[in-house]
Amino acid sequence: MMTYRNKHTLFLILCFHMTVCLQWSMSAESDSLKQVNKVQEQRQFYNQKSSIDKAVSFPGKVIFFPFKLVFSGIHYSIVKVDETKIIPKTQDFLVSEDGRREVVPTYVSRIGAGIKYYQRAIFNPESRLALLAMFGLHQRQRYGIALERVALSDLFYYSNYRALYEKLTDESFYGIGPDSRKEDEADYTHEFFGADVSLGVDLFYRLSLRGYAGFHLNNILPGREPGESSITDLYDEATLPGLGTNVNLFTIMFSFLSNSTNRPGNPSRGFEIEVGGSYFQQVNDDTYSFFRSTADVRHYVHLFYDRVLVIRAAVELIDPLRGKSVPFYYLSELSEDISFRGFKRGRFRDFDLILGSLEYRYPISKNFESILFSDAGQVASDIFQNYNASNWEVTWGIGLRYVSMKGSVSKIELARSKDGYLFKLTLN
Repeated sequence: MMTYRNKHTLFLILCFHMTVCLQWSMSAESDSLKQVNKVQEQRQFYNQKSSIDKAVSFPGKVIFFPFKLVFSGIHYSIVKVDETKIIPKTQDFLVSEDGRREVVPTYVSRIGAGIKYYQRAIFNPESRLALLAMFGLHQRQRYGIALERVALSDLFYYSNYRALYEKLTDESFYGIGPDSRKEDEADYTHEFFGADVSLGVDLFYRLSLRGYAGFHLNNILPGREPGESSITDLYDEATLPGLGTNVNLFTIMFSFLSNSTNRPGNPSRGFEIEVGGSYFQQVNDDTYSFFRSTADVRHYVHLFYDRVLVIRAAVELIDPLRGKSVPFYYLSELSEDISFRGFKRGRFRDFDLILGSLEYRYPISKNFESILFSDAGQVASDIFQNYNASNWEVTWGIGLRYVSMKGSVSKIELARSKDGYLFKLTLN
């Protein structure tokens, strides 16, 4: 039973506790009233600001407003893009898990960077739709659409239908002949549109015949490279055939192909041989008409430990019809586009060319290969009558190749020639 003393003690404790709580509540209420009064004072101070103060602060608000608008717009756009799920939906539309749809990046030194889109198995399992878009410096661009490897019948094992537009704004011209000089470089813009149809026929074991018919539209415009002369200021159509616009050509070509390599894309043994001829005829005039003959042989020699030696020999001959001319951009050309590494585009042009190269490839990992190479070639007005051993141009260099599981090849090459060093990157 609780005593009187215990009750008195309990009463005192309760009174002390109530006193502390009351003081804390009054202190919190006082702090809250102080904060409210402070906010009211700030509002009154802002409302009592003079017109001069507001005028001084107004330019800062004006300067900050565009940034605020941009940041708000970016935030709004990000939120909307995330809500619509447009990025994953686009990815699902362009790329499929079964490999029928695919988007791959691409890069070529001559053009720039871009993307390729493939839609496979359009008609037959090997057929595909290919779309291409590429962009580079100085508004260089290339667009293409193609329907490839379409089987028409048992006779024609494939057919291709293609259209290509490109605008190359800083092409180089050094002159015509094997003695063209680096310091004579001038530039120009080459606008090109082409559409063609090709058919392939299997003749017998690993030998096929390809037929090709197409239309080419060419325009030569002033160059865009700063600090360089334009060929439109140095030449006219009389001194440089093909200079001008609306040079429309019809072409037809036949070629024989033999392929005995062990695998497509990146072979390690066997031969690739192509021999062909083509005829070009101007459509809207009768100034340009000529024949082109080509032969290209590549031998892949498998060495020890998966090393591969690639031996190549090629020749190209161009003959104008009597009284006709050849546009200068259709002349045979020793340049990086035909794997004559070490010289810029258009460095050597003439009617004929001969080319040889050696390339040694050795693997450094599952997908990477190092390469050592040397290229040699020369151009001439007639390679049989005007051949000169002193006109051979020689390049050499090193590189790195990446071969994907699908057989596409990307490579980095550094070549050395009498003009100096030249770096080249090719992606897909």
